[in-house]
Amino acid sequence: MEPLINDANTLTVDNSWGTNDHSPMRGGHGTLMAGIAGYGKLEGALMTGNIVSLTHKLCSVKILPRPNQEETPKELWGDVIAQGIARAEIQNPDMVLVYCMSVTSTEDTDKGRPSSWSGAMDNLVFGEGENQRLIIISAGNIRDEESWRNYPDSNFTSSVQNPAQSWNAIVAGAYTEKTLVNDDNYRKYTPVANEGELSPYSSTSLAWEKKWPVKPDVVFEGGNLLKAPDDNVTPHDDLELLSTSKSFNIKPFDTINATSAAAAQASWFAAKIAYEYPDAWAETIRGLMVH
Repeated sequence: MEPLINDANTLTVDNSWGTNDHSPMRGGHGTLMAGIAGYGKLEGALMTGNIVSLTHKLCSVKILPRPNQEETPKELWGDVIAQGIARAEIQNPDMVLVYCMSVTSTEDTDKGRPSSWSGAMDNLVFGEGENQRLIIISAGNIRDEESWRNYPDSNFTSSVQNPAQSWNAIVAGAYTEKTLVNDDNYRKYTPVANEGELSPYSSTSLAWEKKWPVKPDVVFEGGNLLKAPDDNVTPHDDLELLSTSKSFNIKPFDTINATSAAAAQASWFAAKIAYEYPDAWAETIRGLMVH
């Protein structure tokens, strides 16, 4: 990670929250996303004998308190994001910035109706008519085994989460091409999704009222699941994405899945477009990705 991010670009909205990855996930959440946002498909970077060209760098802004700290009131969620964006822009003036957020909530998710948080995201993207921003948000995940058993019907009825009903942001959902597991203990298991289908983790907007936007806007690899002969569903590392771990001194790599992984890939993809077309508007990059 050292070539991608320095201490000056590890920021926080509230100093008491710190800047380290305090996610309870085994490999960390932000660190796993950072590896993909920086390198794309890390497996390819590790397997090549060539120099890996880095065309962009990373900036991290902490928007969540530590697990033992008081949570931010819901009415301030949009303000916290605005503060985080301001800190990134102050630290990186005159730079092309792509914003990636994989923090969502099931609260205020009402068939696509705007929320105060999604409205704040729309305003931040619009930038008061100038200085538009490119913001990528994860669609939100399905995490319970009962829903996984009912794939894909459960995905069709599981709503994209707040604030991903934002009209102006790019919302990343997940599909999968991962169907192979090299593990003899799982020979009798079958993948939940076939190659090229919607990832079992991904939410959709199919249940929304038709007057609201269709989400997600794009899909990237989000991993797959395995179904056992007794109908139980389980994850497996072979069906997830390799990335950098926060516990690098113990285990330098770990895996990540779902729409967080998809949003990180979407950010890498957007950064590559911005590198090739440094004068492109945020709307242009958004349009190239979506269409």
